[in-house]
Amino acid sequence: MLASIAVVALALLLGSTVSVWQAVRATRARHNEANARLEEAKQRARAEGNERKARASEDAATQGEREASAKFYAADMVATQQALNEGDLGLARRYLSVHQPTGPKEDLRGFEWRYFWNQARGQALHRLQAHSNLVYAVAFSPNSRWLASADWDGRVIVWDVPSRSKAHEWPGNGTMAFSVAFSSDGRVLGIGRGNEWSLWDVTSMNDPRLIHRAKAREARIKFIPDSSRFLLGQGVYLYGEDGGFTELWEYAPETKLVRRFPDSGGQVAVSADGKFAVTGRYADQIKRWDVATGALLEEFSYPADLKHIECSPRDEWFLTISGMRRAQSWANHRSAPATLAFNKDSDCWDASVSPDGHLVAVAATDQIVHIFDSSTWVEIASLKGHESEVFCVAFSPDGGLLASGGKDESVLLWRTESLRKTKIISGMEPSMWSPSPALSSDGRYIAFRSTKGRVEVWNLDDQEPILSLDGPMYPLAFSPEGRRLVTLDPTLTVASWNLESRQKEASLPLSDEPTQFRPAVLSPDGRLLAIADIQGVIGVYDLIGRKLATRFRAHPARIFGLAFSPDGRLLASCSLDKTTRLWETKAFRPIAEFQGHKHHVYWVAFSPDGQSIATASIDNKAKIWEVQSQRELATLAGHMAGVVRLAFDPQGKTLATAGDDNKVKLWNLRTYREVAAFPVDAHAEWLSFSADGQKLLMACGGKLNILEAPVPPSEPAPSANLGLIPWSLVPEALKTGTKEKP
Repeated sequence: MLASIAVVALALLLGSTVSVWQAVRATRARHNEANARLEEAKQRARAEGNERKARASEDAATQGEREASAKFYAADMVATQQALNEGDLGLARRYLSVHQPTGPKEDLRGFEWRYFWNQARGQALHRLQAHSNLVYAVAFSPNSRWLASADWDGRVIVWDVPSRSKAHEWPGNGTMAFSVAFSSDGRVLGIGRGNEWSLWDVTSMNDPRLIHRAKAREARIKFIPDSSRFLLGQGVYLYGEDGGFTELWEYAPETKLVRRFPDSGGQVAVSADGKFAVTGRYADQIKRWDVATGALLEEFSYPADLKHIECSPRDEWFLTISGMRRAQSWANHRSAPATLAFNKDSDCWDASVSPDGHLVAVAATDQIVHIFDSSTWVEIASLKGHESEVFCVAFSPDGGLLASGGKDESVLLWRTESLRKTKIISGMEPSMWSPSPALSSDGRYIAFRSTKGRVEVWNLDDQEPILSLDGPMYPLAFSPEGRRLVTLDPTLTVASWNLESRQKEASLPLSDEPTQFRPAVLSPDGRLLAIADIQGVIGVYDLIGRKLATRFRAHPARIFGLAFSPDGRLLASCSLDKTTRLWETKAFRPIAEFQGHKHHVYWVAFSPDGQSIATASIDNKAKIWEVQSQRELATLAGHMAGVVRLAFDPQGKTLATAGDDNKVKLWNLRTYREVAAFPVDAHAEWLSFSADGQKLLMACGGKLNILEAPVPPSEPAPSANLGLIPWSLVPEALKTGTKEKP
């Protein structure tokens, strides 16, 4: 019995021992498994940490590369403008081409890049290239089909203008070609070289026939209209008493000398009717002659360096070209000349007058063809396309083309249609205190308060006025489709005008009492009209409900600028008190105040995404602020006087600022660096980009200046920013007001 009990006890003991051992073994296994999982988690955490570090390092490298690229871009834009100012279009194109996007590379290009690209392409219609030396003379045939060009080696080429191809060539003789000219019937071509002159029958351009050749010194030929005669000037650049001379010749039925004009000089021009000749010596005199009799009619004293003479089509004046910025118009029978006002210093070489006498083209060594309005002698256009000095110009007889030649061994053809459309939109009320002009969303129309006491609407495509509204009113905004203009008058009456019918559609009086206001802005959806008075008070009107929504003191001093955010949820105001404040537009409670300027803040604008604002101050600086955090992102310092206006481009890549230093500057918003600067005649009273971002418009001293930056043809145009909400509410609200009879 005891043995049995012992056996059982031993079995129980052994079972218990085995169970304990098994339990310990299982526990160890669980611990090992847990340790393995822990080690695996640690390794995974280490791997993830290393991966995060690698990504962070890669992100930092990428961010560093992006920042370096952005700084490189900003520096290249400054260099590009310098190259353009110096007329080096090739260098400008090289700077710009580096920043054309490839693959996933960030596209840093803004308005400034497109503007410079357009300038660097040049404005020429076509480039004719076959010369191997500088082109010194150009001339069109009377039917405008043929264009003759001559170079410094004496080589002469006649081009077929419609096909832009070479029709015939006269090889050079090693001496400079001074002139080429067609007779008025187009049958004869005259060539004047340094050692000879020659006449050619070009009835068949494929097989010209020599009419006459003779020795000469620096010969210049001018055919007399409707005649078989021509004027021959020799010794164009000779000094002193032997200062050259001019002769009258016949070429049919035989070539012979008719007379010499005594003491005349070798520079020569002939009037459009062929009755008068103007001659000049290089150093000291200009004379006007009767061609038929050879009688001296007038004499003008002239200092020196005479390079060219050109007569107007109706013989009302003649033009002389010489030296540094010395292009002068001389009215016949008057000795005091009018000097052409160049926009920049340049040495002039040649000139041509359009057939109607309205335009004058001047070739200059600054690589530009300068275009002047002959009624004012003000430069209205600068044609850029040559890559070196320009030495000759000529209008086609039909007035459709202008040809120029220069040291770049090329002849450029330019259309004159755009030059004839060139007009200066002026008469804008030049006051910082006047409400701003309004620009239609498609960039076609501008409305402004004029010095004549009315609102004028202009078509910017045609540069013609289309509507004039009398009365003390100001433009507020165009409707998005551009068919209506909304105005506001001192009695706070809002009116809608139909641009097609040119009639007032309706008006909505908001107050019975006259008030002084500035500024006034509409919300993007057209619901709210915010008006600031000179006491720092903002009144907000609900145009749909036709009532005053709220009126509150926003600043303790005068308010200079107001701006709604793109979504209409915020209103910004800036003031004489040196601050800018934000107000939410549901209850118009204040939500932020931006302090940092040392002088009063003149203007405020929201970025297109509404995430930042820019402010302009008389402390010579503009600042950019983040709306949500209210922190300052950048201070833009570069103006030498107060900054008075600013505007974001619709893509949010560029900020334009205008200062009292008569400069408009462009800033890259990736780097906050200046990328371009443009001098203007006066400080800008208004500044705005068109909705498609392809124009920057500036009202300066009562005149409208436009910088155009079209998108390259191979690239899609940026989308227009027409606002977030269709603006159809204002016209409907007005129609429920006082209806106007047509």
